[in-house]
Amino acid sequence: MDSNEMDHSIRLAGWNFFYIAGGIEMIAFGADEKQATGKALRRIVASLKAPNFNCLEITRVAVKRFLGLPYVVVSAHSRHIQAGLVLFAS
Repeated sequence: MDSNEMDHSIRLAGWNFFYIAGGIEMIAFGADEKQATGKALRRIVASLKAPNFNCLEITRVAVKRFLGLPYVVVSAHSRHIQAGLVLFAS
């Protein structure tokens, strides 16, 4: 499901799907692509500055190599799903 389909499903349920500007990008090296991807994702989650956001959209995963060693660049955006129209309103 892409972000547009997710937004549509959430709005059908009467909730809102907020997009938070300012992306996050991490680079991680690993023994293989899977390990490097996992490491980059863990770094992104650990680096999130706003703990109130309850969703993360992965926007890009690029696998590359440097001197034969695989590395991954992962880009993401914070998202938030909630019932109200005002961000973080109770």
